[in-house]
Amino acid sequence: MIKQVQDNITRIDELHSRSLGTVNEDEATKRHLESLTENTRNILVQTKDKIRKLEAINLGLPSHT
Repeated sequence: MIKQVQDNITRIDELHSRSLGTVNEDEATKRHLESLTENTRNILVQTKDKIRKLEAINLGLPSHT
């Protein structure tokens, strides 16, 4: 998941740079950028949810001290 997020962020940066380099923003590039941004946002939300679940599980574990 982390590798995918890193790859997506790199692609988002590239697409932002490409769109800033042209006066007329290409619609396909814009849609691709929006899709990739949404995909990355969803991955990050899923990751946060998994971390919260793990934290909740860990709170219920007995202490080993």
